[in-house]
Amino acid sequence: MRQQVLDRLCSIDWTESLDHLAAHVSTDTEMPALLHALIETALLDCLARIDGTPLSTYLGGPHQTDIETNQCIFWCDRAAFEERAKRFVSEGFHDLKVRVGIGEFEEDVRRILWLKDQFSETVSIAADINGTWSAQKALAFLTAVESAKMDYVEQPTPAGDYAALRQILEDGGVPVMVDEGATSSADIETLIQMNGPLRIHLKAFKFGGPSRLLRAAKRLEEAAIPFMMGQMNEGGIATALAAHCALATGTPLRELYGAYGLISDPGSGISYDHGCVLIPDGPGLGMELQQETTNLIWEYPK
Repeated sequence: MRQQVLDRLCSIDWTESLDHLAAHVSTDTEMPALLHALIETALLDCLARIDGTPLSTYLGGPHQTDIETNQCIFWCDRAAFEERAKRFVSEGFHDLKVRVGIGEFEEDVRRILWLKDQFSETVSIAADINGTWSAQKALAFLTAVESAKMDYVEQPTPAGDYAALRQILEDGGVPVMVDEGATSSADIETLIQMNGPLRIHLKAFKFGGPSRLLRAAKRLEEAAIPFMMGQMNEGGIATALAAHCALATGTPLRELYGAYGLISDPGSGISYDHGCVLIPDGPGLGMELQQETTNLIWEYPK
């Protein structure tokens, strides 16, 4: 990946204006998604800083510094699971997602039901299966936790298995959030054709940057399909980008915990309070780069 990044960086004419570079990158369909996202994010951050506006405003939306987000309890032992759940709720997070599909099926069920018993109506519960189950197993799980009245189940079946997804949409009884199965405009068009309580989890670095992400969001909005704006635990800069994109689109579904608890993050400026991510009120992403925590891989020749 490093060599691929270097080759692409060296192939770009950086003497062009930032506007020209951003327009060129946004229409480049050959560039790999991750690399496209890295370059486009840097260019848009720079353009918004020059404009003196937060990136969300530069992208056409409003700006605010406190944005509600969910939290995720990743796989851990039972004691840690309960401690994290209680801590998150005490910190004001009331939408909790639980990673399942790693340990025993029965333990996954017990954890969801424990959350419901512990927090009653004060917490919304979701389960993320990461595409590891068959439709039959996912449906058995949804039946077992029916009393918890989950808000949604995320990627219950493998990405691209549309027959399995259709079965969950028809028989699962809860909305289905597609994550790994939504990584391109082609995926979006296929998913739009499906009936049922569908939601889509959009992530900039999965799609290839803000421009591709916002086009997907607009298409989903036209189709009246709710979408979540999220990240992949990449740290503060990517989380700030997701927050600005969430504001630009106006979606109420947000997964912005990607900088929570990080100790050495190259991007500083994000914090969490009362169930919200707090982002800077400055131009662009508003973030500061801690260069001492990074490794320089290329510098434009002077």
